[in-house]
Amino acid sequence: MISFIHLSDIHFTKFSGDRYDVDEDLRNELLNDISDNAKQHLINIKGVLICGDIAFSGKYEEYAVGAVFLRELCSRLEIAEEDVFCVPGNHDVDQDVPKESYIVKLIQDKLATSDSVETFNDTLAKLSRDKYNNILFAPIECYITEFAGKYGCFISPDKPQWEAEFPLNNKYNLKILGMNSTIISNADDNAQGAEERLMFINESQIPSRRENEIYLTLCHHPPQCWQDPKLKLKNKMDSRVHIQLYGHKHIQTIEQIRSTLIVGSGATHPSRGEPDWIPRYNWITLSIFTEDKKDYLDIRIYPRILDDQEDRFIADTNLCNKKIYKNYKIPLIKVKENTRDDSSSKEYIPFVINQTNNHVSYKTLTYTFMSLPLVIRETIISHLSLGRQEDEGLKHVQIINKLIKRAEEQNCINEFWREIQKYKKF
Repeated sequence: MISFIHLSDIHFTKFSGDRYDVDEDLRNELLNDISDNAKQHLINIKGVLICGDIAFSGKYEEYAVGAVFLRELCSRLEIAEEDVFCVPGNHDVDQDVPKESYIVKLIQDKLATSDSVETFNDTLAKLSRDKYNNILFAPIECYITEFAGKYGCFISPDKPQWEAEFPLNNKYNLKILGMNSTIISNADDNAQGAEERLMFINESQIPSRRENEIYLTLCHHPPQCWQDPKLKLKNKMDSRVHIQLYGHKHIQTIEQIRSTLIVGSGATHPSRGEPDWIPRYNWITLSIFTEDKKDYLDIRIYPRILDDQEDRFIADTNLCNKKIYKNYKIPLIKVKENTRDDSSSKEYIPFVINQTNNHVSYKTLTYTFMSLPLVIRETIISHLSLGRQEDEGLKHVQIINKLIKRAEEQNCINEFWREIQKYKKF
């Protein structure tokens, strides 16, 4: 069994944490719920899954406050600080960027006025393949460089989604995919009155069907918010993805459709002006079992809700037939026995660096490196001759993959990690 904490729509503002922040107590009670209750029921906790809207307006100060909260959350869970997996939401879009940039707005309008999903896919592909494509993700640049990239959840036109992988047993791997539904999001999203503008989802973000792979996707906008008139994208998701986690709607919904479970998370920080203001978050556990010679994915959703007195988080037993969780059984396709080598570590860590038998993941290296002051990072890059002229004008989070690859090619990857560790102590 492996477990995760699932949050969405936290909406940190630049005032979060000041003496007038009424949601400070709410966040503290969420942390207390983790310490007092989650750790009693969950085992093998692997990370925190966030379905977007970490910030309220996509500004640096909001992500800085959010990072402090997540650091404490990870500490309470007794997991590494970098074990956070996130995707952008519409509130992670800095709307000042398209407002102040004619080129950015022009590109978004070109994509938004696509007459079909196919046209959108074609236009996005051409823009992404263009050598000047760096402007395409400009509205979420702060989200990427100041928050998500530090957790190894970097996205760009060349890398439109991220993935992480964990073993469930000797047959099946869990693959988590981070999807981006904000490519056209800007102030026009709600410009049509009460009717919210639909988002476009690039079809290439939907995974291909693979034996042995169990897919869990994070996406901010749920399918009813997609430009998908024939439901082609939704049907593909339902037939290929075992667990779909969404945010945005601020309403808790859990629905099993054949071989997929669709979870619409409630908001951790909904606006207090909403008529049904109810802060929520979830615990999730996953395991494999066999019944009548058939394999199934067992999913337990533990919905947590702020009580009527706004005093503490409790189990939402109304959703679980008076229990604290609800079970869902997802049938899995038949696979061969022992198809995956399980002889090494119990935990699969992508992009592993081995230093004196200590495994350091790409995620750990990225987070630790990006947590250092800028001048220290520049010193390390210079000392190991990892910089290139092509890096000029780019932020470190945008080239961390290249820095790691260069360190490997120059046989100094261990020294790279030692330098990071050396400066981390100060």
